Amino acid sequence: HCGGHANNYSIYFYGNGGNVKAPNLTLTFHSSNYWNISNYVPTRTGYTFNGWYTAANGGTQVYNSKGYCTNEGRYWSSNTNVYAGNYNVYAHWTAIDVQYKLIHRYPNIGGGYTETVENLKAKTDSYVTPPVKSKAGFTSPATQRVQIKGDGSTVVVYNYTRNNYTLSVGLQNSSGLTYNDYGSFDLYVNGKLVANDSLGFSISVPYDSTYEIKDIKAKIGHTYDGVSGTYTAESGNVRKTATLKLNYHINTYTLHFEMVGGVGGPEDVILRYDQT
Repeated sequence: HCGGHANNYSIYFYGNGGNVKAPNLTLTFHSSNYWNISNYVPTRTGYTFNGWYTAANGGTQVYNSKGYCTNEGRYWSSNTNVYAGNYNVYAHWTAIDVQYKLIHRYPNIGGGYTETVENLKAKTDSYVTPPVKSKAGFTSPATQRVQIKGDGSTVVVYNYTRNNYTLSVGLQNSSGLTYNDYGSFDLYVNGKLVANDSLGFSISVPYDSTYEIKDIKAKIGHTYDGVSGTYTAESGNVRKTATLKLNYHINTYTLHFEMVGGVGGPEDVILRYDQT
């Protein structure tokens, strides 16, 4: 006291990461002024306020989370200030679960991409490493480690790579020997003509591309027998390395000798096309 009057002291507020309404308040020793500071409760996005303490970590709680003095005996007793001096108080916080968004982007064949979205939760300011997905035909990106924002604005984007596979179409005869003189074909990939009247063609295409083998022709003296290889259809989707063979066989013909009244002539002879 000074001259019969109680001294005034200051209490200084430190947000400790939060926003403080007033930097300090004036306390009168042994009075109840500001035992209630509920109007001065600080704010911090993504956190719950736990009260005012005498240290940034640990210390003594002076005010609880609602802004009322705790009457712990050193600073307040019976809602009366009993500490003769200035002192500092620090806001204590607890991080809460907030939402963040995880986006998986898969490129489309014709451009653009298809997204799958996950809405996840984690503690404010914590670090997370969301897992990538495994999807057939795509290469997964490396994982990312990100810090979660308290306002829920965190977005993690994983961009996947669509794999490419080789599509090869060739010709072969029924014995399995590969030649390029039995016929020809047209090849369409994703609706576009990529090979016209081809004897053999190879191209790298994105995963799940469509292929169509059209206008399959057989050279004179030959017959087309169908497709063999990793795919056995003339159309489909490329989901692995595709090696297709258009199979042909060489026609055979019977040479018959008509005696025209005579006897003892040669027997019939079976000849392969173009055989002497």
